[in-house]
Amino acid sequence: MKHHGGCHCGQFKFDTDLDPMFIIQCNCTNCRRITGTYALHCPYGETEVNLSGDTDSYLFKGGSGYESVAHTCKKCHVRVYNKPAPEVMDGIVSLPLGGFDTVDKLAPKVEM
Repeated sequence: MKHHGGCHCGQFKFDTDLDPMFIIQCNCTNCRRITGTYALHCPYGETEVNLSGDTDSYLFKGGSGYESVAHTCKKCHVRVYNKPAPEVMDGIVSLPLGGFDTVDKLAPKVEM
């Protein structure tokens, strides 16, 4: 696997053979509140990344005004991925940069 990672406790894991489409730093108020800081996202097509582990989900309104879904680990409650609103990024799973074990190979390229 090219990239892998997961949550703090290790119950949730992900892996992929691909680099993210891009890495984006989102500065919107909603992302800052849900993460506690600026959000660094790594988007992938749903079929490009393998996700394993139990999650809870939370529906929230993103900076676009559309509803997205945040998924958190059921055990340690770390946010492990987002499903952006279909109106904005249909078929995309967005992984937080901080969850990558291979984070030293990745850097943001876009800021909103």
